[in-house]
Amino acid sequence: MDRASRTFCFSICAAFFLGTPTAWAIDPCVNAFAFLMPAHPGATDVVSWWNPLGTRDTAPLVVRTTVNFDNQIALDIRAANDPVATAGYEAMGPYPYMGHFGPLPAGQYTVRVSLFGFCNTPQAPLMVSAQAAPTAAGPVVEFYNSALDQYFNTISVNQIHDLDAGIHPGWVRTGQSFTAYYPLQSDSRGLNVQRFYGKPEAGLNSHFLTWVLDEVGVLTFGSLSPDWIFEDGDTFEIPVPLTTTGSCAAGTTPVYRLWNNRADTGHRYTADRTTRTQMVGAGYIAEGYGPDAVFMCAVASSAP
Repeated sequence: MDRASRTFCFSICAAFFLGTPTAWAIDPCVNAFAFLMPAHPGATDVVSWWNPLGTRDTAPLVVRTTVNFDNQIALDIRAANDPVATAGYEAMGPYPYMGHFGPLPAGQYTVRVSLFGFCNTPQAPLMVSAQAAPTAAGPVVEFYNSALDQYFNTISVNQIHDLDAGIHPGWVRTGQSFTAYYPLQSDSRGLNVQRFYGKPEAGLNSHFLTWVLDEVGVLTFGSLSPDWIFEDGDTFEIPVPLTTTGSCAAGTTPVYRLWNNRADTGHRYTADRTTRTQMVGAGYIAEGYGPDAVFMCAVASSAP
């Protein structure tokens, strides 16, 4: 039977991150739920889940996955101060939590989420296809505006054309790009990146790209929402690194996110290691996962 993989995404309530079950303020069985996306064959699965309320945890999460004879996938998740001593579990690292789950044979599965042995619900169906859906990738082109000292990235052919044509004055190509999937064209190989625009009246006039749901929540509904406008929920789709190590899957390369550390908050996204070093030397702050602060994983090496 053909091998296949898929990506699991889980949203866990804020109380779950407070520690052991005795510390939970509300019933975790009511607040844990899973979202299933289409499957594709060939690669190692990534298990990922996050807290949509943006609450950071104080103890690591660990997870144990098992596949029963009846094709039921059990994800048994728990909080532990010493994950190394928790036999059979794998530490999933800092928020949002991501780790490996091995390839599955094609077929139909049932996914069950269990928190520290409690609540064997919800259950959700999972179909792993033996044949991948079509995918399409292209360059995410970087532009720079010297008057604003801000960067802008887009995969949109129309937006690239308009910026090259000067319809939005002041923007020029830097010569850098990285490869990602077009919207709805990754067959779940990548997560969708959302784009926000900082309001000029708030002293911003910059764009922000993220796949991290707590950042999306803060900008959409949280304390920063008055200063930011939601522009696009699927700017492009791209693989992301493991949050424990910042490592990218085989066939992908690191993309770094760098913050200008200024009141007019701006970011640069680059797959070029030398550029990353230069920007940090100029006062930018690297934002990402692992010791190298990797934020995304380009489908292919960067190209001009």
